[in-house]
Amino acid sequence: MIANVRTVKKARKDMEKAFLTVLRAGFAIGFSIVSLGVLSLVLIISSYKSSYITALSTEKDYGELFMTITGYALGASVVALFGRVGGGIFTKAADVGVDLTTSKGPEDVEKNPGIVADYVGDNVGDVVGTGSDLFASFAESVCATMVLSVSAPVLISAPQAIYFPILVFSAGIVVSMLTVAISSRVTHGESSEQVERVLKNQPFVGAVLMTPILFALCQYCLPDQIQFQGESYITTKHQIFACTLFGLWGGYLIGLSSEYFTSHDYYPVQEVAKSCHTGSATDIIYGLALGYMSTIFPVTILVVLIYVSYISAAMYGVAVATCGMLSTLAIILSVSSCGPIADNASGLSKMCNLDYAAIQTEDLHTAGKAVSAHGRSFAIGSATIIALALFGAFTTRQGITVVDLLQPIEFSGLIIGAMLPYAFSAQILQSVSRAAGVIEREINAQKAEIASRGGEPDYHKCIRICSIASLQGMIVPTVIVVGTPLIAGILFGPVAICGILAGTIVSGVQIGISFINSGVAWDNAKKYIEGNAN
Repeated sequence: MIANVRTVKKARKDMEKAFLTVLRAGFAIGFSIVSLGVLSLVLIISSYKSSYITALSTEKDYGELFMTITGYALGASVVALFGRVGGGIFTKAADVGVDLTTSKGPEDVEKNPGIVADYVGDNVGDVVGTGSDLFASFAESVCATMVLSVSAPVLISAPQAIYFPILVFSAGIVVSMLTVAISSRVTHGESSEQVERVLKNQPFVGAVLMTPILFALCQYCLPDQIQFQGESYITTKHQIFACTLFGLWGGYLIGLSSEYFTSHDYYPVQEVAKSCHTGSATDIIYGLALGYMSTIFPVTILVVLIYVSYISAAMYGVAVATCGMLSTLAIILSVSSCGPIADNASGLSKMCNLDYAAIQTEDLHTAGKAVSAHGRSFAIGSATIIALALFGAFTTRQGITVVDLLQPIEFSGLIIGAMLPYAFSAQILQSVSRAAGVIEREINAQKAEIASRGGEPDYHKCIRICSIASLQGMIVPTVIVVGTPLIAGILFGPVAICGILAGTIVSGVQIGISFINSGVAWDNAKKYIEGNAN
């Protein structure tokens, strides 16, 4: 919120200074999340290490240590579930409720009872939700890599090798700082187009700088040859570097793909805008088709990345590929946070009748919105590979070498797992719909009360409605996600969990990418129409 106010103050005089304020606020968010994540994980490992590692430092010792550390990833995932689901319900309930009551007038006005809830929702859903989601991906990738490294005795004998994923993220923080330093010197945010160009270049600059760093880390940390237990071939450190490199640039390409399908600078969103001429029905149909079509390229990238990583270094290669993909996480979080910050600054400017600042911040919001899908699709792509790596870690610890999907238990688990993302999404959509209806009725009732008797709007009541709705709405989805594998494991054993995990991974990535790209494409098509109308 402090960044929002500072952005408004800067935008009253200079758009470039306002953009630098937004950019620095985004970097503060990205750096704090990744830095605190690395620091807390190092402290936890250091405090637990004396309890598990003996003088012999056997495979069993490290196995027990890293299985204990996986609780860190589980905790991060649970918090991310609350942040993403609860925050998503809050922000969309407030957003939809306000839009339904202001379809024929401005929404960013002081007398609108739901406007503060809308601003709070932008921070809760788009900043906190995305941050917690990617933080969970960071924790899961590190823990999965460490668990899988136990199956290679040569990695256990070298501390710098077994802690390789932590070193990758630590180096990523330094690379992100260099990226910030470079962008701060060459940044020109005098127009919406320049701002958008700067934001889009951040992940590319970070990936370029990170490439030689990854090579140096692989040369220093990893032994020349690595053989994993149960594998008949020997992996080299150059193959591990290839896995991290594919992960780094694969994540960047996935972001580019989402940018193409969601930015109003390109054909797909412009076609969505054109479809509005014939009514909302054709707009919805075209937007859904765009989302489905947008899954083709990211899924292809993920398939190639997983295949190359697996043949290079088995499941360990898949795990380190996720570390490479997330190595520039601070930059991705920074860029993703710029849109919500500028959005709130724009709303505050309109509420305060600061016309010039409102124009500048709205341009910043338009540019930030154009790259907002980058971080979200990046999160889904990384989560997919991390889920596969965690799947491999689970089977490794359980001693499962083959998952036969032709067997009835495994195949039944596969079908149930493929159904879970639909059930999960349905519960969230229903919660948003109910909460938005309550917000709409509350806003209309307050407006009628103010018109007849005067007084001031009760902002807190709308915030309270959204808060209660978000907390209640995430109960059933959380129970579905957490309870299903527990019940399946207790009743049918680990093989049933394997089927559920496989089905959820395959189904979830399709739904996640298509829903995100459709939603952002519709939003940016609206901005495109408004821009051409003006």
